[in-house]
Amino acid sequence: MMHYLNRLKTFWIWVVKQFIRDNCVMRASGLTFTSLLAIVPLTVVVFSIIRILPLFDKVSDKIQSFIFDNFVPHSGEVVQQYIHGFEQQASNLPVIGFAFLIVTAILMMVNIEKTLNQIWGVRYNRHFTGSLLLYWAMLTLGPLLVGISLAASSYLTSLQWLHGFDFVGPQRLLLLLPTLSEFLAIFFLYVVVPHCTVRLRDAAIGALVATLLFECAKKLFTFYVVHFPTYELLYGAMATIPLFLLWLYLSWLIFLFGAEVVNGLRFHQAARSGGHMPYLFIAYRVLGHLYQAQQQGGSCSMVELLDSEPDCKVASMKKVLRALQNIGWVQGISRDRYVLNADLHQITLAQLIQATKWHVPCEGKPHPDAWNEALVSALKDWQTLQAQSFAKPLAQFYGAARQ
Repeated sequence: MMHYLNRLKTFWIWVVKQFIRDNCVMRASGLTFTSLLAIVPLTVVVFSIIRILPLFDKVSDKIQSFIFDNFVPHSGEVVQQYIHGFEQQASNLPVIGFAFLIVTAILMMVNIEKTLNQIWGVRYNRHFTGSLLLYWAMLTLGPLLVGISLAASSYLTSLQWLHGFDFVGPQRLLLLLPTLSEFLAIFFLYVVVPHCTVRLRDAAIGALVATLLFECAKKLFTFYVVHFPTYELLYGAMATIPLFLLWLYLSWLIFLFGAEVVNGLRFHQAARSGGHMPYLFIAYRVLGHLYQAQQQGGSCSMVELLDSEPDCKVASMKKVLRALQNIGWVQGISRDRYVLNADLHQITLAQLIQATKWHVPCEGKPHPDAWNEALVSALKDWQTLQAQSFAKPLAQFYGAARQ
């Protein structure tokens, strides 16, 4: 039990530190500004698409009310009135103006994708066609799913025989619908938006954490606004605007915190040791893993490399991979995978040390295994100024020392 609690403590400490290290506070500010610019175009585009479908034409106003009532606490009704007025004015726009609204809405989703990719260390973007299809799916599927949920809830409410069962009563289902919608929306974003492989379990846990924080934040935000009317005293009738901005900012902070949780789960951060592994050892072992994958005609993802090296920190692995890419020995391919881009039969240990310019460790040996023993033996020659081991190709270190 103590071991489990220590791992849990280590994980959450890492998540908080990574949240600060990735500058998520400033990133949330940028997303808030982008949301403010894009919320009207996004609303106009989404509900214009929905009204095209005869099935959802009559419930589009209910969908909009459901979203603002449940996801924008306290000031949702006022914000909805403003946006509804903007939407009516935008309905008279020409085709070029409507196309501009679509571009503005897409730019918001581009910013979300870029933020998640940067937090998760993904350096390769999707093809333009793939991104366009993803954004279009997000514009249409999200509100449609909410509409289907509302239609199903209305149908359940109309069934009289369900009212006799308290545990599945329609009112209980309606109370759970906003929370379930939040969870599914966040889960969808965590799985689909980043250009890397995300396990469904990791995304579900991160979405659950974000949803719970979101629900708590709604209660605290409403309590603060009702009992501490500071903004209403300062801004009067215009208090809705700063309150809405504050709520957008808090929502993005929660969303990015959940993203850091998913990131920590991806890298199995709870199982990682807190020790420091020398960069030279990390580079040597990364080349070995990629060499083995090359022999089988495959590649390695960062998650697979970290799983193979539990003593290596995530930040150290990222730094080593960037360095090896800069000197051209490793190449990144799509979806956060890496391949060996050099012939290790032609590269010696001396060339590795010279190319990376990292300190050659004399003390502090990592966990003993065949690969490390071969490297440590060679490093002893470095200390005694005997260079014969440094002339050996790196492939011989891995070929003679199978794990």
